[in-house]
Amino acid sequence: MLRVISLNYTTDTAELFAKIAHLPGAAWLDSGRPTSEMGRYDIMTALPNRMLSPADKPAEMSAFEYIESVRVSLPEVGTHESPFTIGLLGYFSYEVNQAPTKKPKIVQAPEFAWGVYLQSLVLDHQAKSAKLFYWDDGDIQSAETLLSLFNKEDNSVGESCEPEFEVHEILSLTDRKTYELSFNKVLEHIHKGNTYQVNYTQAHIARYQGNTFRAYQALRERLPSPYSGYLNFEDVKILSFSPEQFIQKLGNQVFTKPIKGTRPRHYDPGIDDLNRKELEDSDKDKAENLMIVDLLRNDLGKHAIPATVHVEKLFELQSFANVHHLVSTISARLDQSTSGMQVLQDAWPGGSITGAPKKRAMSIIDKLEPHQRGVYCGCIGYLSANGNMDTNLCIRTIACDDKHMACWAGGGIVADSDVSLEYYESLNKIETLLEGLSHFQKSPHTERLVKRGNNEDSNG
Repeated sequence: MLRVISLNYTTDTAELFAKIAHLPGAAWLDSGRPTSEMGRYDIMTALPNRMLSPADKPAEMSAFEYIESVRVSLPEVGTHESPFTIGLLGYFSYEVNQAPTKKPKIVQAPEFAWGVYLQSLVLDHQAKSAKLFYWDDGDIQSAETLLSLFNKEDNSVGESCEPEFEVHEILSLTDRKTYELSFNKVLEHIHKGNTYQVNYTQAHIARYQGNTFRAYQALRERLPSPYSGYLNFEDVKILSFSPEQFIQKLGNQVFTKPIKGTRPRHYDPGIDDLNRKELEDSDKDKAENLMIVDLLRNDLGKHAIPATVHVEKLFELQSFANVHHLVSTISARLDQSTSGMQVLQDAWPGGSITGAPKKRAMSIIDKLEPHQRGVYCGCIGYLSANGNMDTNLCIRTIACDDKHMACWAGGGIVADSDVSLEYYESLNKIETLLEGLSHFQKSPHTERLVKRGNNEDSNG
């Protein structure tokens, strides 16, 4: 039976999760700082009943089918006010379900990892409640451990024995010349009619040591985002500050919120307003956004009940800590027999991080980008035992193995794109992350790296 225990509600979600962040499989789907009214729910858990990885997947199943097969084996929990109670939390990499590639990984992490959790704490910032859900038929020691730690008043109870977080020199793996060469190759494909838009990305890498959750805490103060998350898995740590929702399923409704169109924020309110107005009036950015909206309407339409795919919002301007974005919202209604994982698989990978047409754009990306994207442009999210699901697109995301951390920046290239504007726009998206990491670095090189281009282009 599913049990529920009410805890004291708090908006200090980072300090609450800090009490369990050191535990194996600790996972936090973070709605952004609640005071910024970014999201309604925070989901926290740890101590999975089991972990699922490519090594366990039956050969005849896709990764998505495998995760769904485990989901349907979980106890029937019915519906609750909370979107998640018990179930699975984890990630898929960009390359999951694609043909094997010889391209090297920047961060050594499996193509997917999902934990099966029979306990979770869900904070509802609208109802101002905090509820611990757990399945009591079997070993409830994990739930008792979480309850004990959450109830302790001493915020140091979850302190890791790892050393303080420290980053060594941050290096870009794509210099300006390489970016321009790739940009021109994309334009050649567009002018030949092979594609309309390609999302080309560049990576940054650094050696690091210490407690990655401390880095996450510091960075989320700079970049609160509504689809953030922190995963402390054995083979990978993921620090995601994504503003973009990929696929959400609630009951028989599905939603997706693609982002296309970006302008930088500015400390001067007048310039910030000009940047926002420029984005709102940009026919180019709206055209890019519309390409991806059409692509995702088609993706959702593969499983939707006929005539139920709707564009609820088109070109909605949303402002975040570092950038302004154009965001559209698309919804559809599913047949009761269709799972969220089926929708996710047939929409994979997200159109806003590939381009259009999707398969051709992906082929061009594969030839131009020298490394696997890995977690970047994949997703993290939950799959509740009752079938509810929510996933982000892993942009503004840092992935860490035991020695290296990496983050990426990308942007959509179309026929009338300008190489300088596209180059600096992509860096604008992660400048806040790089500057935040520079405060953990002893070397002066990072400050020089993240400031590059600011004197060349006022939008940089």
